[in-house]
Amino acid sequence: MKESQLKKKFISYVYVIKYLIAAVIFTAVNAVEWDCASVTKSGNFTRSSNCTISGGKHVDVTNTLQVVGSNADMNHLITITAASGNRHFYISGENNKLVLQYVKLAGGNVTGDGGSIYTNGELQLISSILSDNIAKYSGGGIFGFGKYSN
Repeated sequence: MKESQLKKKFISYVYVIKYLIAAVIFTAVNAVEWDCASVTKSGNFTRSSNCTISGGKHVDVTNTLQVVGSNADMNHLITITAASGNRHFYISGENNKLVLQYVKLAGGNVTGDGGSIYTNGELQLISSILSDNIAKYSGGGIFGFGKYSN
C-alpha cells in the first residue's frame, strides 16, 4: 500500500474512533441514574455509587436493561449487591436482554440455579465482575440455557 493510501485509511479510522467516543460520552451524559429497584426492568441507565437491589427480589428483565457503572477501573467497579436471599437478575425469554458494563455483582444467594444471573435471554457482560454469589444447584454466578452463539 502506498503512503497516501495508508494516511487516508488512518484518518478514516481516527474519525470512526472520534465518533465512537462521542457516542459513549453522549450516552453517559444523557443516561439516567439506575435506582437499583427490582421494579426497574428496562431502559438505559448509569450507576455512580454502590447499591443494594431494593424491593426484596431480583430484577425481572423485560425488553432491554442496560446499566453502565461510572468507574472503568476494574479494581474499583460500582458494586451492585443482591437483595437478601435473591439473585440480581432474571432474564426470561429470548427477546429480553441485559447489558452490564463496569459493574461488580456480589451477594447473590439462591436455593435454585443462577446465584447472580438466571437467563434464557441475551446477556452481555462488558468489563464486569461476578463475585461471592451462591446457588444451591447450578451456576453460582450465571445459569443460562437456550440458544447461544460464539
